Amino acid sequence: MKLNPKFKDEITKIHGGEKIKLCYQCGTCSGSCPITFITKAYNPRGFIQMALLGLKEEVLTNKNIWLCTGCYSCYERCPQGVEPAYVIRVLCSLAAKTGNIPAATKAGAQTILKQGLLAQVTDFVQKQREKLGLSRIGQTGVEEVQKIAKKTGFDKLVGL
Repeated sequence: MKLNPKFKDEITKIHGGEKIKLCYQCGTCSGSCPITFITKAYNPRGFIQMALLGLKEEVLTNKNIWLCTGCYSCYERCPQGVEPAYVIRVLCSLAAKTGNIPAATKAGAQTILKQGLLAQVTDFVQKQREKLGLSRIGQTGVEEVQKIAKKTGFDKLVGL
């Protein structure tokens, strides 16, 4: 276990991570998180604690940081205004930059970049929509999504 005492400073320089040092580990974020009711492997307080302690490699290689659904329950309830959901997003971003992206997350991102949509629209779905009098789903916006991904380097992060 290698400690990096400057890791918390690195996080504070990234939009969304500025307030991490305000955390006093009350546990309100974890106590209000619906994901913690499904799996104890997801623990926002624990991830923030690891970051504050300088356990950079341990937190960035922890696949469970990616389980955040972005419901912002922690954000609304944090008594210190740490904005834990944003801190978790920063941790995921840093993890991605080091190549630590879960396979399912990477596959979803690749699908979005290829189609402009997360779920593949099959012929069956298109036919069902036609039967219901709904318009066909196209790849509207895929070029823009690809352009942004290329400009930001996101396409390379997810292996495209």
